[in-house]
Amino acid sequence: MLTVGALVSGVGIVSWLGHSINLLFFTSPLFTLVLIINAYDSFHIADVWSRLQTQSRRKQYTPSERLATTFEQIAPSYLTINVSLFVFSLTVSFALLFNFIYQTFISSAALALLCSDSELAYEAHFAKSIELKKPSIGCLPTTTNGNSKNGSSASKIKTNSLSSIPAKRQRFRQACAHKLFHPYTKFLTSIWTKVIALALLILIGWFGVKNGLAGLENRMDYRKMLPNGSPASRAFNLMDTIWMDILQIVYFVKHPPNFENATEFGQFKNFIFDASAIPTAMHPRAHMSWLFDYYRDQLDQNFFEIEASKQNSAINMSNFKEFITTFPYQAWQNGVKFSFEQEKKTPTIQSMVVLIAYNETKGLNGKYSLMAECRKVAAKYPNFDIVAFDTDSQTVDVIEAVPKTTLILVVCLIISTGVITQILLWNVFATVLTTATVSSIIAGLYGLGRLFGLELDLLSVPATTAVAAQVIHLGSQYMGEFISCWAKEERLRRALEFTSSPLWKTAIIWLIIAIPQLLSSVEFFSVQARILMLGIGLVACHVLVIVLAEEKGESFHELKYLLLAEDEEWTAFNGSYYKVVANFTYELNAELAQEICRNLNSSLVSIHSAEENQFISEFVSKYNTTYSLLNNFVWIGMQRLSGVLAWMDGSPMDFTNWEVNEPDNYLGQQNCVFMCRSADGCISQKNIANPWEDWYCRNISQTINMAVCKKSSNQINVDGDL
Repeated sequence: MLTVGALVSGVGIVSWLGHSINLLFFTSPLFTLVLIINAYDSFHIADVWSRLQTQSRRKQYTPSERLATTFEQIAPSYLTINVSLFVFSLTVSFALLFNFIYQTFISSAALALLCSDSELAYEAHFAKSIELKKPSIGCLPTTTNGNSKNGSSASKIKTNSLSSIPAKRQRFRQACAHKLFHPYTKFLTSIWTKVIALALLILIGWFGVKNGLAGLENRMDYRKMLPNGSPASRAFNLMDTIWMDILQIVYFVKHPPNFENATEFGQFKNFIFDASAIPTAMHPRAHMSWLFDYYRDQLDQNFFEIEASKQNSAINMSNFKEFITTFPYQAWQNGVKFSFEQEKKTPTIQSMVVLIAYNETKGLNGKYSLMAECRKVAAKYPNFDIVAFDTDSQTVDVIEAVPKTTLILVVCLIISTGVITQILLWNVFATVLTTATVSSIIAGLYGLGRLFGLELDLLSVPATTAVAAQVIHLGSQYMGEFISCWAKEERLRRALEFTSSPLWKTAIIWLIIAIPQLLSSVEFFSVQARILMLGIGLVACHVLVIVLAEEKGESFHELKYLLLAEDEEWTAFNGSYYKVVANFTYELNAELAQEICRNLNSSLVSIHSAEENQFISEFVSKYNTTYSLLNNFVWIGMQRLSGVLAWMDGSPMDFTNWEVNEPDNYLGQQNCVFMCRSADGCISQKNIANPWEDWYCRNISQTINMAVCKKSSNQINVDGDL
């Protein structure tokens, strides 16, 4: 409903801005593609919201937190492509695309807001402090602590969290994961798949850039909008066969020569002969100018025959007044401006026209080629200030501007994608990877598009650019899901699983629309359908190469969450064991920290004495000294459950070390706790050593990138959830 409503309102805005709403508007692939983008984003938001529904109870999300988490997960791919389209639409004043993308923003945001059960907006402070630049992490592999005394409790938690999902739906999900995602993941990670994908990408890049882009034709023919075999199309073809279009290009000469000056007139004759030497020029008898008639009537000569052998000759203009006032040549008074000085009998020609006839010009493409040649000739004689003109000159100018405009579109899309990715993710590696992928996909789309019938003309460029934007949108969402996953072995499967749901829903809509276009006898539509298929294939190839690079080496994955001291033993203190985890690139939220500890068969640290509190501070300090990017904040394992603070591992609350006026639970949102370590310069208001403060579990507006995991032989519960 929102998608359709957005499209209807978009049409209204376009009309309100003064743009025509006609058949071409509604049959344009751009209209269809914006519908697809809108539908895909709506499905994406709804799927993320539904996925978070099963986590909201056990993680105690408020509606605002759940909505914020939804936006956080969709932000990288959604904003990267839509803000990019918004930027280059403004750059080139592409009003149609601008308005439709604007409506996409409105409808998608409205859909997300409608998902909220009670609160439909953030509280003011909470909204201002949301950071969309961090990738949301939710794809850690689930492990079971076999040594835990509460293993059944963990199973119970998982069962309860899925209780809202019908049993048939759960079985369907499990079947999809077992029958589809796992085998497909195994296939994609095989060495042969990677080799083939890399070879295809290299081949596509080489062929697309070297041969495809260089060979694209800049043509425009409205007949591509007609079905093959239609009466109008047959009539055009018949006219091309028996009667080529005869065009008289009008050359406006704003500063004619002095015809009585042999040198100036000689240059002007060279211009006329050059214009007549264009391959499609007709016989000189078809050309028209007062000059040709003056030779014939007053000098009894043929201009082209007599002057072809004379390079430097003047013309006697003494009979011009009699010539220009005598029937039928008086009609030339509209084609030549002149004046007479009192003491002279010869005129001063102030401006004039020369009409040169050409034939064999088929359609707008023929006119474009002919006008390009005529303008080259006129440009050779700047002293005469000559302008070549035809009734379709404006259309030809548009066709001529297509390559330049296309370049602007592509450059704006690439640059804005890179800038916005950097702003959202604040990571140079992700920016370079995304920008390089966008550039490669566009090069392949335009390069290989030549094999699918793509031409670089006014009809195809907007739709092809929108296709490029859509396939980049799909690729960026997959990349966002892939690189945001901490567990290496889960990345590919989870990325496929999370992106497939909105994709197959959108694919159904696309197939309903695209199959008739693919089978259409109208060349314009069938080409766009083939281009979209090509774009999806290019995205698949690039995704495989990214998988290859990610699987090749962990050092290539800059967005990972690093486990410090991974190869070291756990550090013992008073019968318990401790290990530090940290993230060098982004902040580490409490949710992810607890997930990492759970996968280490442990829990976020609980603290039961001042000695243990001091040990934690000093234990973490050595890592802060080694890794300068870390800071003096560290998550500890305390959480507010039903309004009461408790340790996640279930141990008793027998020690606290709060900072002054803490815990304050500001806005009712601060449900987790961190330690401010005195060993690294934390300053307390009353000199409290290593004080605690409650904070947002999602780590809003605070730089916390370290946590401590703890386990012991008599651990009570390591499956505590946020």
